[in-house]
Amino acid sequence: RRSTCQAHCNARSAAAMADRVREVMESMVPELEDVQRRGLCSASEVKALVRRRERFEYLVHRPRATRDDFLRYLQLEINFEALLKCRRRRLGMTRQGPPDFAIRRRIHFIFSRAARRFKGDERLWMQWIDFAERRKADKRLERIYGRALAVLPHSVPLWTRAAAWEFEARSNASAARRLLQRALRANRGSRELWLAYFRFELIFAERVQRRRSALGLDGGAGAADGDDVAAGSMADGEEAGGEDDGEDDGEDGGGLEVGDEDEDEDGGAAGLALAPMTDVEGAEGGELGGGSAATSAVARYVYESAVAAMPEDVELRLGCLRACGEVEAGAPIQAAIETSLRDSFGESAAVALALASLPLDRCAAEPEWGSAHAAALRAALQSLDASLAAAPSARLRDACVAWVETVTQREGLPPATVVRMRKKGLQLCKAAHAAGEASPSVYQRWAALHFAAALSAADVSGLLPDASEPEAALAWRQLGGSDGAHDGALQLALSACEAGAIRHPQDASLACMRLRLLLARCGERPTLSDLAHLRDPFHEVASALRGTLGALCVWRVWIEAAIAAADSTSQPQVVLAVWRRAEAALRAESAPLKVLVAEWLCRLNLSRARELRPALLRSPPTPLRVHEALLAHETAEGPLYGKSVLQGASADLAGQSGGVSARCCVAAELVALFERAVSEHGHDSVDLWLHYARCHLRQGAFAKASAVHDRALRVLKEQLHSDFVTRYQEALRGDAE
Repeated sequence: RRSTCQAHCNARSAAAMADRVREVMESMVPELEDVQRRGLCSASEVKALVRRRERFEYLVHRPRATRDDFLRYLQLEINFEALLKCRRRRLGMTRQGPPDFAIRRRIHFIFSRAARRFKGDERLWMQWIDFAERRKADKRLERIYGRALAVLPHSVPLWTRAAAWEFEARSNASAARRLLQRALRANRGSRELWLAYFRFELIFAERVQRRRSALGLDGGAGAADGDDVAAGSMADGEEAGGEDDGEDDGEDGGGLEVGDEDEDEDGGAAGLALAPMTDVEGAEGGELGGGSAATSAVARYVYESAVAAMPEDVELRLGCLRACGEVEAGAPIQAAIETSLRDSFGESAAVALALASLPLDRCAAEPEWGSAHAAALRAALQSLDASLAAAPSARLRDACVAWVETVTQREGLPPATVVRMRKKGLQLCKAAHAAGEASPSVYQRWAALHFAAALSAADVSGLLPDASEPEAALAWRQLGGSDGAHDGALQLALSACEAGAIRHPQDASLACMRLRLLLARCGERPTLSDLAHLRDPFHEVASALRGTLGALCVWRVWIEAAIAAADSTSQPQVVLAVWRRAEAALRAESAPLKVLVAEWLCRLNLSRARELRPALLRSPPTPLRVHEALLAHETAEGPLYGKSVLQGASADLAGQSGGVSARCCVAAELVALFERAVSEHGHDSVDLWLHYARCHLRQGAFAKASAVHDRALRVLKEQLHSDFVTRYQEALRGDAE
């Protein structure tokens, strides 16, 4: 009985849906007949359109209709509208007819049903608004915004877009202000809304000033009356003409009203019917009659309200400050905002840099350096000096030095300005050192700035603490190959590093820079004997940093210097001695250094490398990269195949080798390297096992390759089995081909 009742209910629902679809389809008959009568569509095209519309109507009327169903239906109608437009142009029909308006009404109707079904979909509302704005349907836009804001009162993009539409498209400043105030009442903690409201008041004040100038009311005592007229005409301006889609009523209205009878159940508009947040409506007239200071009074009050609502938000205040620079009316309150930033966040390095960068950012639109850029740079430096004078700190000094160095690397900066900025950077470094507030990075930048006159900007950046490894290698190589041209700068840089080492003896980056400077004094390609006198400074620094992460950096510099020596290949035992001392000091942490030594060994001839690599592989753990480098070296330069390696293998295993002679087995040295590698990394390296198996497959030793395959499946982690088997089968097919 229950199933029978359910079947009856489903049948009634299907019949009701069919009736609704039939009603919608019948309403299309007049417009389709008119389209066919005007010659815009043929009878077969109309029938195809009817079939597609009917299919979509059933889709959107079903209980579980999706958003994509509505979007595809909308795309069909928009495409049909574009087709009619093209055919009207081709037939010479300049004026729009009833079919055009009917299609637009249908598109709005589909959007309305979709928005009713998916009320919380902000993107859908935005798509509807985009369509209405493109068609200039202002009256319908008013209702769309009202419905959207009623169901999505916390959507900041919707509020700001609605206010912008009222202000820009309809010249209705009062309605835009009311919308922003309602938005802030519902979203008081939204930075974007506060910034939008502040920017709106600045733009409105600027327009009032321009209107006053155009009317000649700048200096008159009775300017308030004229200002009332000007502001009133702006606030109550008529809306721009748009399309009449046949559904709008004749109301002109003074701005959109949030709320719609369709959306009462959401309760979204209930909190918006409060009293105004602040009485600024009268500011449009008499309160703006006192010149530029009066016109910015409302914006100042908005800023103060925003700060009171979000007192810890630095980006809010910086955003307001940037907005003041974009609008002339913001000049009277710009100084007040800067003062409030310094008072509240005077110790913040980020705020100090943001205040210093603002003048230069405003000149970013002008590509060529000019007087405006020079003035902006002077203002930026004055701002930095003011921040340092108000609240000096180590972090702030570090940030200022880094900012100055960043400015010197700007494109298009005149050479004389670059020199002055680097002198400013040196002054900041010296001042930080004298005050005892210089960080290790300040000392590093201090040392790098001494080479600024001799090296290019790119080379100097390679000496800085935040440089990448390739940039640093290039910069130090060029510095070492200067043949004494930079001895004076080297001595000054060493003095800066030594001063920093006294203040920060445990800083590894500073110690490494000092050691690299000592190495640079030895020339571009020193010998190992030339480096002998640096052994004591290196060991002293390494002992001071023992047990810290910086010890690895120090030993890396020393090993790189030994490897780069001109006679390192002829005296490899000296390099290995350095490596053994580093391994004894670092123990398990010496793995990255072992990779450096292995790559250096691979540059030697094969016989010499075979003699030396046991010393490198003697103490595990050995990184996989070391094994890969040694295997690549052995494979590239050594004999891949030699006499039988498995001399103790059983006869049946030899018989399974497919007739391969003993002379065609993989070389013993290569097998030994593979065995050592898989003993350490066989549980997690699929590539290693595949490389091992391929060496047998290429010689046709399929039995030995199969033995490697079986061992790999026993040793590898279970989650790697499928990947290994798949790639092994690909290797088999590739070998067969």
